[in-house]
Amino acid sequence: MSDKTTRITLNKKGMVTNIEVCNDIKTNIKIDHMQEKHGGVWGEYHDYPVDDWKYQVANSETRQGYWEWVLGSMDADGEDV
Repeated sequence: MSDKTTRITLNKKGMVTNIEVCNDIKTNIKIDHMQEKHGGVWGEYHDYPVDDWKYQVANSETRQGYWEWVLGSMDADGEDV
């Protein structure tokens, strides 16, 4: 989740012909989708309780927001979003 890439393709005249979506935009789309399915901004994903995230924040194990932490945890656990 932390890899940030953007690939811009130029033609021979130097004009942009293609821009690949960077991971940040993809992450935001996934977060919006997760929030819609699980109670909004203040909701919770059942496999990754808010209390577990709070514990990690309190112990300086993460600086991510809750939904970013959920996606990162899912990715680390090999789960699909």
